[in-house]
Amino acid sequence: MQKQFNIFRRSEDYGSPLRRRLCIDIDPRNSREIRDYLYANLDDFLMIAERILTFDRLHYDKFGREYTGGKHPVSALKFFDAENTRIYCQEVSNADGEFFIICAKLFTKRSQKNDKKNIPILKIISDYEYTHKP
Repeated sequence: MQKQFNIFRRSEDYGSPLRRRLCIDIDPRNSREIRDYLYANLDDFLMIAERILTFDRLHYDKFGREYTGGKHPVSALKFFDAENTRIYCQEVSNADGEFFIICAKLFTKRSQKNDKKNIPILKIISDYEYTHKP
């Protein structure tokens, strides 16, 4: 499925040479929900964004790999709230050496483990084909 994304944070915004981009899927069904959640949890989000855009080690307890069985790896921004909220993100690189983390789907789950409810969602996100929309 062909989809588009916008970049909303860059590693260069923090003075980092890593060439990472934090992006959001522009599909109106998911984009609004993700943006509303991020703005409601802005402090946590900004802390996570700065860490993944500036530290050499990308994955840590608030951003980790969830699925690697498809075309692209899927990771999650993890918000340790009562609903165990995740924002599932596709990870992809381009030929210019830029690394994109594309926020695709907001999801709340009951447990830490992936189960029959969210594995199909992870597979779908993994197979998305994205193009950048400036």
